[in-house]
Amino acid sequence: FGGRDEKGALSDQLTMFNGIENSFSLLDASGDTPTPREGHSFFFNSKDQTLCLFSGNTSEGIDTTIYQLDFSYFCWSIIDSPNAAKAPQTYFHSTCVFDEFVYFFGGITSNGELTNGLHSFHMDTKEWKKLKGNKYTPTARSNSQCFRVDSFLVVVGGHGPDGVLQDGGIFDTSCNTWIPLPASL
Repeated sequence: FGGRDEKGALSDQLTMFNGIENSFSLLDASGDTPTPREGHSFFFNSKDQTLCLFSGNTSEGIDTTIYQLDFSYFCWSIIDSPNAAKAPQTYFHSTCVFDEFVYFFGGITSNGELTNGLHSFHMDTKEWKKLKGNKYTPTARSNSQCFRVDSFLVVVGGHGPDGVLQDGGIFDTSCNTWIPLPASL
């Protein structure tokens, strides 16, 4: 979904890759279709069996609405949150699912600054929380990668103010503590 088209305009096209035929096809979905955007993220809600789209930079600025796509009907709907104002106001952030939680790290803010904020979204209660760790926090960045290892969220790489970053951090979700990523990986 989304991104930029061949002319550089923001897109709202939904495409699917067919691994057997090695080809892409456009999909037509109904409902509350997200506006054209870039820098958004996706996560899969295994409980509801839906693909969720969060945030992104639109022609109107950052849209922090969460949209979900029901695969049974190819229909978009909006997930309402009781504290939506606490959602991270970023795009080009990284995203990782931990059971009923989705974590969002870093990204670019509406004024173009990089951030190293960490937020969680609870898929059952639909509530946002800004997480505060200890003294160490990875450098502010966009376009980083994050993944789960046991109870740890690992953030690596991305783009910092001076270019490509090769460092990162490990966030222990059991005690909300960051530790630097070892340099000798």
